[in-house]
Amino acid sequence: MKILIISQYAGAPEMGMVLRNHNWASEFIRLGHQCTIIAASYSHYRQKNKNIVGKKLEEENIDKITYYWLKTLSYDGKNNILRLFSIFQFQLRLSLFLKKLQ
Repeated sequence: MKILIISQYAGAPEMGMVLRNHNWASEFIRLGHQCTIIAASYSHYRQKNKNIVGKKLEEENIDKITYYWLKTLSYDGKNNILRLFSIFQFQLRLSLFLKKLQ
């Protein structure tokens, strides 16, 4: 089975924090499934974020999990206008990317 996890704030072990989606995907893979995670390049929850330069998307394989990082704005603090723009940016890029996946 192919499993797609969409979580704006998902992370990976080397990023610290927010590992629930990665752990679920690892377990699905252990059970013989394919798993893909789509996440934003920036999250205030992570200790380290994905740096994407010159493009809007980056594909990466981490622990047999295919990650698609969608470039989003970085912001300071947890609740400000840039975070709101980042949320909208992720949703827009996600909808465009999902059309290409079909």
